[in-house]
Amino acid sequence: RGEVEDEDVPADWLAVAWESDKDGSLGSSAPDSSGEVALAWAELTQGTHTITMSVEDEVGATCSDFILFTVGTPPTVEITVPVTGAAFDEDELVSFEGTVSDAEDSASSLTISWESSLDGILDETGADSSGSAMFSNSALQIGEHSITLTATDTDGLYSRDMITLTITECADEWFADVDGDGFGDPATSLTACDPPTGYVADDTDCDDGNAGISPDDDETCNGVDDDCDGTVDEDDATDAFT
Repeated sequence: RGEVEDEDVPADWLAVAWESDKDGSLGSSAPDSSGEVALAWAELTQGTHTITMSVEDEVGATCSDFILFTVGTPPTVEITVPVTGAAFDEDELVSFEGTVSDAEDSASSLTISWESSLDGILDETGADSSGSAMFSNSALQIGEHSITLTATDTDGLYSRDMITLTITECADEWFADVDGDGFGDPATSLTACDPPTGYVADDTDCDDGNAGISPDDDETCNGVDDDCDGTVDEDDATDAFT
């Protein structure tokens, strides 16, 4: 965009041509009556151009002006870990890794942003000098996430890569094993992905305060259901009289 004028003729009588020292002629455009003139061009090659605007009046007299204009390229971005479509348990630590680079800027000067469609911004730690960007998160919401890695260079140009992953709700039930005999109390349980300390998958202990009473113990004639089968001192007790 520029402005032109001539003291002898109206501005819209002038002819304007545009040229790049790299790409050659860019075309011509006509100024309006106020002298404003512009040319849109979307195919400049990468690098720094000397853009010259030349103006010619009705008798062939010319003048020109120029600017330096740099065409950059956006960064390259790739999410390498996890792969798209991966699934993780609720509260599981998920590691994220990606690589970034830029033709004009160092990798460490790029602005990095990891974002989830459900949880928003996850991390904005910059990449190292090799272009590696990574972080971990164990607090992602349950559901399907679109995870986007965006890298922006110092010219404001940016690129993105995206994957999807799913966080699944943990529905496993675990039962308290206070006496440590490997059998859990059916009346005391919680839901988690992995067994918390002091909890087991079994729920068949009839006395979780006594390690000598469980489905794995022998019945004896003592007035107690030692083997948790619902009966006391049955005929097959180890010390029963026949």
